[in-house]
Amino acid sequence: MKKVGIICEYNPFHSGHEYQIAQIREHYPDSAVIALMSGNYVQRGDIAVLPKYYRARAALLCGVDLVLELPYPFSGAGAQIFARAGVHILDSIGTDVICFGSESGDVGMLKKQSENIMSVDFETELRKALTAFRNSSVSYAAVRSGVYEKLFNSPILQQPNDILAVEYLIALKKSSSAMEPFVVGRKSGFSATAARKAYIDRNYDVLRTLVPEKSFEILKDTKPVKLESMEKAILARFRTARKNDFDGICDSTPDMINRMLESARLSSDITDFFRLCATKKYTNARIRRAAISCMLGTQREMLALPPLFTRLLAANKTGRRLLEGTAFPVMLREGRRGAYDSDVRKQMEFADKAELFFELADENARIKRPLVI
Repeated sequence: MKKVGIICEYNPFHSGHEYQIAQIREHYPDSAVIALMSGNYVQRGDIAVLPKYYRARAALLCGVDLVLELPYPFSGAGAQIFARAGVHILDSIGTDVICFGSESGDVGMLKKQSENIMSVDFETELRKALTAFRNSSVSYAAVRSGVYEKLFNSPILQQPNDILAVEYLIALKKSSSAMEPFVVGRKSGFSATAARKAYIDRNYDVLRTLVPEKSFEILKDTKPVKLESMEKAILARFRTARKNDFDGICDSTPDMINRMLESARLSSDITDFFRLCATKKYTNARIRRAAISCMLGTQREMLALPPLFTRLLAANKTGRRLLEGTAFPVMLREGRRGAYDSDVRKQMEFADKAELFFELADENARIKRPLVI
């Protein structure tokens, strides 16, 4: 039986995710599907619109066999770290195939781009360019794109799933992983952004057209979670902070921190805050990731190690069998940590701290146990 892994967010679980699972079942009929899902923090620099155990339930009811957690801070990191962390966990639990979506759907082009980005020429020229543009308003993404186009006479892929697909291929190569990549071309009409908007707006007529029925049943009975619900806590933290309070924070720079501190004092709400923080150099996602990192005290050094544990979020009978004999730490129940070494426990404790912050915005009934069927 092939173990096919998906690194995902399911924020929320929509019909495009159901299509991806169907493609896996078609190409690998005798397979078990593992979803390594972001916990309550997502890669675009935000908190999840629905708590992790609810999203995991939707995934299990819609065809996944096992749902494990990609914990914070890795789930909230930029594309390179997010991909590397996800590949590490899937590899560590013995996954055979990694499946990911792509707007282009062109496996050859994705592999070629990943090879180009890993080349010595590209890495050398990128370092030079970043040094040259260090004090300018040009963003990292723009510098990287310019270097790539100059060296290889073709544009770098810009669509979000293509970007992640390239990073997954790079992570596979750099870790000497034996996992086989399986790329599913994204079909038009499936949109996590549209599903989130319909869910937040409580527009059930639209939402029903975007998500599977079992996912819809969970969404209609829950309340969306929004970072904006924590705006007083966020503004208070930045208004009362000093610059050196945020030394070594992930995704931040000294000038970004200065701008955040000043913007907090001028802002009446969090929308104003992020608007005032924005510049040409820093994407909105980068600003939001940095703000969350500042709130939680997420240090760059925390991402030097790979994720050392995962957490069971949901499983059926097939999924439970996949965990048998797994040496990689899989938390099955809260609180049982005595057998793990200090580095593992530190990561678990920090992930717990992030959960407490998330709960400030979560009005749903607390579910702290995985769904096992």
